[in-house]
Amino acid sequence: MKLENLLHYHYQLFPYSQIEDFYKLIYQAVMGPNHLIYSKERAFYYLNQEIKNLLFLLENPCEKSVKQLNEMTPLFVDISLHIPIVRLNLLPYITQKDELQKIEKIEKLFFYFVRSAEEIIPKKENLIHTWQKVGEIIKNRELGIDISKYEEFTEKIIHTNFSIISHSIEYKNKYNPHYRIIKKNFLAEIL
Repeated sequence: MKLENLLHYHYQLFPYSQIEDFYKLIYQAVMGPNHLIYSKERAFYYLNQEIKNLLFLLENPCEKSVKQLNEMTPLFVDISLHIPIVRLNLLPYITQKDELQKIEKIEKLFFYFVRSAEEIIPKKENLIHTWQKVGEIIKNRELGIDISKYEEFTEKIIHTNFSIISHSIEYKNKYNPHYRIIKKNFLAEIL
């Protein structure tokens, strides 16, 4: 997918996205999921906890918004640029009606999540170059984001050596994001 198309596609799906959400999108599209696998044991533990918490919220009758969000959330979102990868959304994935038990689904997802991290070689220079192109797109008023927000945010991430960040508060409040990055060709194995 072309960079402009990815940005517009993401903005159409998630119109409350802030500049940090676009950076996170670009970071993941270029660098893959490697930042989440510093320890396989911890990564598997966090995946289990996250799913456990999501299922609790889904089953809690007071949390209608989570149920509605699950119905509105796509199973996956294509974030491919140079590498064919997707964000596989956890709640729709784990609540799919199929023959696999939840534990099997979690293990399968984790296996392909780790494989994706192992197969995608992150290159920081590609991230920096792509983020600069995002700036050009914003400067040309093709995205509806103020260039000063881009410039201010870019100063911050330069100081962090272009590290990964969390989604914005607005994005978290509106979309409750819970996903894992996997290579697109693994979708057939997981679904």
